[in-house]
Amino acid sequence: MKEKQTEKLSKENIKLRTHILELLRTLKFGQVAIIIKNGKIAQIEKTEKQRTTLKGLYGEGI
Repeated sequence: MKEKQTEKLSKENIKLRTHILELLRTLKFGQVAIIIKNGKIAQIEKTEKQRTTLKGLYGEGI
């Protein structure tokens, strides 16, 4: 019984790790926050900033 549980956890862990790595791989500017509650991952947030080189729109850029 424990082997099946461990196997299931391992598959879930691999899936979660793959997801986090994909978020990091596609991020240029920003952050990935992993929220942990009671020792388990409860939420993953990705905040991405986009840079612009436009000038003169509302002053000299951002």
